[in-house]
Amino acid sequence: MDSYYSPASCTATTKLPHPQYKPQSDGGDCRIRPRSTHFYGRGKRLIVSYLNHGVIAWDVASMTALWHIRSPDIPKQIASSAVHLDLNAIVINTLHDGLYLFKLGSTKPVWRWFYECDCEAEARYPLLVSFLHDGKAIMSGSPTGSVCIWQTKSKELYQVLPHSDDVIQAVSATQRGAWSYVAAASAGKGGETYIKIWRAKHCSPRGQLASFWDRIMIFRFSLDWSDYGRMSWTILYGVVCVALACGLVRFAWRNTPWAWIAVFLIDSIGKVIDLLQQITLFSYGCLRSLLLALWTSVANVWAAIVSHIRSTLRTFIGLPPVDGFQHPPYLQVPPQYDLPVPILD
Repeated sequence: MDSYYSPASCTATTKLPHPQYKPQSDGGDCRIRPRSTHFYGRGKRLIVSYLNHGVIAWDVASMTALWHIRSPDIPKQIASSAVHLDLNAIVINTLHDGLYLFKLGSTKPVWRWFYECDCEAEARYPLLVSFLHDGKAIMSGSPTGSVCIWQTKSKELYQVLPHSDDVIQAVSATQRGAWSYVAAASAGKGGETYIKIWRAKHCSPRGQLASFWDRIMIFRFSLDWSDYGRMSWTILYGVVCVALACGLVRFAWRNTPWAWIAVFLIDSIGKVIDLLQQITLFSYGCLRSLLLALWTSVANVWAAIVSHIRSTLRTFIGLPPVDGFQHPPYLQVPPQYDLPVPILD
C-alpha cells in the first residue's frame, strides 16, 4: 500500500529524560515505571506519577522538572493518580495504605484516606483513582470489591459501592448534566469479568464560586514553608508596585498643566466646529449645483421631445414648420435654484 500523509498522523517530537531523584520506596526498588500522565497548562506541561520516584511536573518544551512531590509522609510506591485542574489538586493512590490529596506543586498532603477494608499486606494491587461529582468526591478501586467514595472537603466516607468481594482495579467517573456516572471494572474473573455502571443525581451543578472556595481550602491546608516565603515576597512586591503607582499618579497630577490643557481643548473644539460648518456649506453648494444641472438636463430633453412631436404633427397635417420653441411654464427652472453659489473662504 502506498504511504501517504494524513493530518491526524502522530510523530514523536520530545522524549523526556529519566527522573534524577532517588527512589522513595522502602525496598530499594529503583525501577523507573511511570504510572499516570496528565497534561495541563494548555499542553505545555506534563505531570508524571512514577512507581518509585514520586510525582514530577515536566516542562515539555525545555524538558526540565518544574516541581517534584516526594513527601516524607508517603514513602510508598504509587499505583495511580488523578488531577483536577479546577481544584488545582492531585490525588495519589499508593500500593500500600491509601490515598493522598496534594495541591499541585506542594509536598504537604491536604488529606489522607485509608482503605475501608482488611486486605492482606502482600496483596498490592495497582488500583486506579478518580475525581467525581465535579471534584466534590474521590473514589478508588478496591482489592475486596468495596469501591469507596470520600468527600473532598471533609474526607469523610460518603458511600461504598459493593462488587461481591471482587478485585476492582479500573474505575472512572464523568459528569453529564445533573447526573454523575461511575464505571467499575473487575479483574481476575476470566470469562466472568464485568463492568458495572453506577449513577447518582447531583443536587446542583458546580459553580465558579464553589470551585473557588474549594481551591482556597486546598491551598490553606497544603501550605508549607516555601509557600509562605513565596506569599511574603508576592505581598511585598505587590505593596511596592502599588506604592510606586500611587506616587507616579500623584506626581503626574501635580505637574500636569491643566489650565493649558483646558485652553487647548476649547480652542480645538472651536476649530473643529468651524471646519464642520465649512464642510456643510461646501456640501450644500455642491448638492445645489448638482440638482440645478440635473433639472436643466431634464428640461432640455423634454423640450427636444416636445419640439420633435410638434414638428412631426405639423408635417403630418401639412402646416409649415415654426421657428423657435419656448419651454412650457412647468419646465422652467424654479427660482429657488437660481441662487448664487457661496464662495468659501
